[in-house]
Amino acid sequence: MKNILKSRKIIGIVLVALLLFTTNVYAVNNDSYKTTISTANTEVKTGDTVIVTIGLRDIAIESGEKGIGAYTAKVEFDPTVLEYVKTDGTDKWEAPFYQNGLITGHTRDGEVVNTNGSIGTITFKVKSDAKLGESIISLINFLGSTAVTDVDANNVPVTRITVIDNNIGNGNDNDNPNGGNNNDNPNGGNGSSGSNSSNGGSSNGNSSSNNKDNTIKQDKLPKTGEADIVVYIAIASGAVLATIFFVKMKKFNI
Repeated sequence: MKNILKSRKIIGIVLVALLLFTTNVYAVNNDSYKTTISTANTEVKTGDTVIVTIGLRDIAIESGEKGIGAYTAKVEFDPTVLEYVKTDGTDKWEAPFYQNGLITGHTRDGEVVNTNGSIGTITFKVKSDAKLGESIISLINFLGSTAVTDVDANNVPVTRITVIDNNIGNGNDNDNPNGGNNNDNPNGGNGSSGSNSSNGGSSNGNSSSNNKDNTIKQDKLPKTGEADIVVYIAIASGAVLATIFFVKMKKFNI
């Protein structure tokens, strides 16, 4: 009988332990948050500075101190495109420690954070021999501490930059007053002068006006066929009048 009671106690303790363990795991599994990573400039040239901002959002922590107070993570990038320069913190977070892509950081006052916001920046420089095209920067293996438990981030954010040719944007500007072939350049060797163009336009306009006037005047003149008819009529009329006058003079014996 005693053995049976003893066995029941052991089983009960084990069940309670299992229940507590299950409850604790369930609480940790309910903890969640997301990380962010972004850059201000998406198009860069060799020698440019790239500032990468990392942050936290959608923090829902029920275990520990109910927030994130420290973290470790890795920043992945193409080392043939970017080289590390420095890290900086924020008003709530110390500047993260950086080594070979691994970062570690914590809050300035040791308290946890449960609101969205930036937790630090990493400054890179585009290498002089960086290949042109798109390059990806990602934040992976992010592990946040609640001061009691460690919680993995629920996402792996990425940001993209595009390395473009340094000569892009340095071509001849159509508005450049010193451009030799600039159409808008009043002093350009091959450029068309605004005043000349204007005068040319006026000249063309006058020519058009003159042509128009000439056309109008020409329209008022009789055509060749019409002129011949008028001459013939005049001659015939004169002949008739002369004949009538000659007959009358002869009638009266003048």
